[in-house]
Order: sequence, then structure tokens, then C-alpha cells
Amino acid sequence: MYKFLFHLHHYLPYLLFFFLLTGFLLSAQGLVSTRSHSKIDKRMSLFLMILSHFQFLIGVCLYFISPMILPFKEAMANSVTRLYKLEHPVMMIFIVFILTIIHLKTKKEENFNSHKKKLISYFLVIIILFFGIPWENWIF
Repeated sequence: MYKFLFHLHHYLPYLLFFFLLTGFLLSAQGLVSTRSHSKIDKRMSLFLMILSHFQFLIGVCLYFISPMILPFKEAMANSVTRLYKLEHPVMMIFIVFILTIIHLKTKKEENFNSHKKKLISYFLVIIILFFGIPWENWIF
């Protein structure tokens, strides 16, 4: 069970990152062309929210069954274990929070100003992802 969840949690971010970049580009294109907030934009933010929640739930399961998670005091002494125990989970909670809030705030809007909100939010999520991903394990 652990290996399945570990591999799922390892490869699912590729899909999440692809859709995040697609959403970012859709928002940038919508802002530049001043088109209204369309059905595809709403579905993209919904899909990003669902995918991020699913990834987060897998991460929570791994947090409690992973052999890498040490007691808090021991984990803070080493930078790698601190990343897995504290830094990565906190940053990912922020990402899920941002994606959820931006979806809830823009799902009923029709004007093109929603693209600006999404563009800023998606950019912030990309920055947090850049700092929150354990890069030594991320590349295949």
C-alpha cells in the first residue's frame, strides 16, 4: 500500500503541474484578449482544485505511514527530514488553500477580471511549488 501511494504521490504532480501551467496560460491569454471568463476557464480551476485536494489527501496518508517521518525533534536537526516533516506539507497546504479560494471566488464570475485574479494566484502557486518540491526526488 505504501509503495502504491508513494508512486501515485510522486507522479501525480506532473499532471498537476501540466494543468497549472495550462491554467496560467489560459488566464494570461484571457487577460490579454479581454475575453470573458468562459466555461473552459471554470472547468480548469475546478479540475486544479480537485487534483490538488486528491494529491493532498495522498500526501496526508503518506505523512502518517512513511518511514521517513521521524519524531519532530529529530526531524528538525536534518534539512532533508525537516523538508518532509514540516516545510513541504505546510507549503502544499498553502497551495491547496490558494487553488480552492481562487476557484470559489471566480466560479460565478463572467467578466474578464477573473483572469487577472487567476493569473496572480497561479503564479503564486508556481512560486510556492518551486520552493516546496523536494527536487532531488522529483525528476523521475
